Amino acid sequence: MNSISREKFRQLIEYQKYRLLSQDPTTVKRGLQDLCSIFRCTGINFLTENGRNELELRLLGLLHKKSRDPKILMWTLNALSFVGRSRGCLDAIKACIGQNEENPSLTASGIAALQKIFGQDETRPLTKNLNEQIVMLASLRHLPSSSINLDSSRIDIDKSSPEVLRLALILVGTEKAPPYLFDPHHENNSIIKVLGAHDDAIVRQYSCWAVVENPHLGLTDLGIEFCDIQDHPPNVRAWMYEALCDQAPDSAETIEFIEEGSRDPEARAKAGLSHGLRERYIDGLEPTILDWHSASQDSEINQNLLHHMASFASEATMYEEIVLHSFEHSPVQSEERANLLSAAVGKPLYPKLKKIEAKGDPSLFALSEMMEKEAYNMKNPTQVNFNGPTQVGAFSVEGDASNSGTNTINSIQDFKRAACTALEELDKSNISSANKEALKELLSAARDKPDDSTFELLKNKISELNSIVTAGVSSGEAWAKILYAISQMGLMIG
Repeated sequence: MNSISREKFRQLIEYQKYRLLSQDPTTVKRGLQDLCSIFRCTGINFLTENGRNELELRLLGLLHKKSRDPKILMWTLNALSFVGRSRGCLDAIKACIGQNEENPSLTASGIAALQKIFGQDETRPLTKNLNEQIVMLASLRHLPSSSINLDSSRIDIDKSSPEVLRLALILVGTEKAPPYLFDPHHENNSIIKVLGAHDDAIVRQYSCWAVVENPHLGLTDLGIEFCDIQDHPPNVRAWMYEALCDQAPDSAETIEFIEEGSRDPEARAKAGLSHGLRERYIDGLEPTILDWHSASQDSEINQNLLHHMASFASEATMYEEIVLHSFEHSPVQSEERANLLSAAVGKPLYPKLKKIEAKGDPSLFALSEMMEKEAYNMKNPTQVNFNGPTQVGAFSVEGDASNSGTNTINSIQDFKRAACTALEELDKSNISSANKEALKELLSAARDKPDDSTFELLKNKISELNSIVTAGVSSGEAWAKILYAISQMGLMIG
């Protein structure tokens, strides 16, 4: 991933932006994880100024979301450490740390983000009463190891808590761990193998994750035999399968393990395997991929398998027709299309997908599509269980459908509701009059006249809108709600 093109980077980021709006917490978490992985491997040099502002805004929206899933919060903080920089970001991270002091992993991510963005001075008041090892492990994510006294801070794997071991494994996975972090006489990779057999399943999971993320570690460092994979819980199996896809040789044995994994009884384990296959091709694996995709009812797994097919349509010609069909019948400006475009960049399939996309510019007609579909749904309130990809805009093709795919906007009312929420909270905030008026004008237009012209206005001025928001000064709960509402609108129209 280190040498990807600017267009590949852009499409990958676009795909993650859609995932951040998913109603499924697992999809959001995986999108955040992939976003962090992209930034670790490539940096953020390809991000434009407006693009960085937009991402920061969307991440702040996740921090303020009412369903405060600790894993989503932790990965949001990790992502903010790459793109965050506004005063509102500072206040939001501090508030998140204060509200989750009992969660070591989340606290560590918050401290690391503050140190990366604003320096150590901002974290000193917050770390006085925290566990010294947790503070040290958080600091090492972005500070040189020479600034830490390791002689008194080594991680004893027999005495340290599972929480501390997980934080140490994050350093190993991201190549931030100093040599001999765990023991002065044993290199880190030998300790990783030991932790692969730890009693705590999450420690084992993080051990497998470190092997996947760190290019200097391999399957021999895993500490778990693949013949015993079913002896481990689904979260561990998921990352074992990813390690297999990442590093196992092209062989009949590898194909056999993948075939067995595609029949794993747990969706979480199969999701890990399918994610590992996104950028991995093995000649002879095509029948397994096609059968799996045809039988699977899991949206995340199917999206991963389609990504694999789009990545390798040149190597396996039977993949191309499936990908083209899926792209053509997926909603415009959707997670599904963004996924396939990000996989196909730089390959013969890419111009074919762009040609389908260019048949009509959806940006000018998205709101009218939504309104037409809403009117249709009101007249045809049939109940349908819908698992396929055929949608118009963000709507199901049949009445009031239960949709297992991506559902970013349920109706035009959601768009208007987000605008109304922001307007209501705007009066309670203490941002500057100029910024308040600029926001009010744009939001009022969306609320009062949600048609093509106002949609285009918001589309053209989204960069200005984001700049206004990220330049504002936090004013507690009111500003938090504004951030989230505008984040929702930005994702809807972005």
